[in-house]
Amino acid sequence: MDRIVSRRELRKVVIVGEMDDMGAFAARICDYGIPVSIHSLHPARYEVLSYRLMYEKGCAVSTSYLEPHNWGRGDLVLIFDEAGARLSIQAPEAFCLCLNDSSKGWSPEIENNLARNGIDTALHNLAPIVETCLLAPEEGAVPDNEALKFTCLQERGQAMGLWDVFLEAPGVGSAAPSLS
Repeated sequence: MDRIVSRRELRKVVIVGEMDDMGAFAARICDYGIPVSIHSLHPARYEVLSYRLMYEKGCAVSTSYLEPHNWGRGDLVLIFDEAGARLSIQAPEAFCLCLNDSSKGWSPEIENNLARNGIDTALHNLAPIVETCLLAPEEGAVPDNEALKFTCLQERGQAMGLWDVFLEAPGVGSAAPSLS
């Protein structure tokens, strides 16, 4: 995320789809000082979260029904579900990262190794493998708080140069343009 923020002029981050710990994730994105919009087929589910982040933490957070026609230049769209992945093609000006379970192409070298060993290379397999490695006991204590756990994963991956493997790979994902 640091790399995307430093290389692009973002006007907002759009989070699409349902996910566990939406509050911790949205709060972490708010740390960048960029407005966050949570788009969902059920935006009322996130009204309390939006209110709490806005009025208790001072974050610019809104909720909205899924509206890809409103995504444009300066928007970073993080898509966490299958339906949203199909919608990303309706917003060619936005920078869309599809992070749903079926996503592939994030790290061709790692994916090729998994495929040679008979393991499906979709993100639903790749993400837990990477997370397990980063949270290994020999790497140090793991926070119980989900937001701190996310930050811990981010920092450990950064220290290892792991994110470069995913973000600098040529031809990354069909809906994920190069960050260069």
